[in-house]
Amino acid sequence: MSSNDKLTRQVQAGEIIKPWLILGPFYKDLSARVEGLTFFERPGATVGRAAMAEIVEDAGPILAASPREGDEATFRGQAARWSLVRRPEKYLSWGTYNISNHLGAAFLSTVVTPDTPGLRHWRLLAGLSQRAVVVINGEIVYDTEGVVVDREYLFIYDFEAALQPGENVVTVGLFRLARMAQVGCRLEIVDSAATARVPLGDELPFEARVRVEEELSSLRLARDVFYPQHAVGLTLGVAPESGARVEVSLLSKAGETLREAAPTAAGAVNLCQGAELADGDYQILCRWLAKHGEPLTSTAFDIHKVTPVAAPAGYGRLEERKQAVLVHYAAHEKKESRPDIWREVARYALGRYTEVDECAIRDTCAFIAARKD
Repeated sequence: MSSNDKLTRQVQAGEIIKPWLILGPFYKDLSARVEGLTFFERPGATVGRAAMAEIVEDAGPILAASPREGDEATFRGQAARWSLVRRPEKYLSWGTYNISNHLGAAFLSTVVTPDTPGLRHWRLLAGLSQRAVVVINGEIVYDTEGVVVDREYLFIYDFEAALQPGENVVTVGLFRLARMAQVGCRLEIVDSAATARVPLGDELPFEARVRVEEELSSLRLARDVFYPQHAVGLTLGVAPESGARVEVSLLSKAGETLREAAPTAAGAVNLCQGAELADGDYQILCRWLAKHGEPLTSTAFDIHKVTPVAAPAGYGRLEERKQAVLVHYAAHEKKESRPDIWREVARYALGRYTEVDECAIRDTCAFIAARKD
């Protein structure tokens, strides 16, 4: 796939429409309001229907808009920017799995010019039950609401909708409320070829924006696990000559900027040495900015810093190894939203009773009693 294909593409009849801009994905914990298996997980159920109706209503202004790359929008209190989808898959999806009901939502938008205007046959494929709303030029042309759902997986929706001569703004809203907050789709025009292009901003000429994609595609990460002796960074394979400013940042897990660099030539972009970082999770964020600082596009890499500790070798040192594992987990910082019960177990096993967090144990017991495990 060329860099140009990521921004505009000739799509044959029956092929997946690409490229797209995405707003999101958005995730929100709605377990306090929606309890039990929702109608997305249990066919015929009514749990979650009222909440979903409100969610789709809130999505109305976004679905009716004509967004461009970099435009900012807010959905249910969460702000995001429309950004390019670079995935090569022929079915696009995003999601998380949770222990309670969460909303998963995403918006896709592109500009379609049909070879044959008029009333066209469309097909929407969804791998998981979800609410999907298709909008053309600001008007809803298809909504899966009301379609009888008798299963949870593999859906094909056929519908007819008109395309005017010239460019048409096509937007798809995807929503699911369940433990598996996953949304995704494949949208096709069955009976006409078309040209699809993502709507870009005015900050760069088209050819310069294509060059940005070439620069972004040239990024290489030598590793995603860094040791103290490693230089933390990446390699930019081609020189940044698009006219956009490149910024590379090292972010903490909380999103705090720790290091920054602004490469002006191809080669290694080193942010720091691994020895300068505490063990844990980080992110390398690469952004392309217009001359006045407007964000054009970005990509990010999740990395981890760890300091290896050699294990005492030999059967005779088995107890020493066990002790080392307990010490490690007794100091282990929780990585999930729930309390880390195993840290308390390790502290108890070490006899460090005063350090045991009884609230974490109480919360875990209540979690199991409620059958949420």
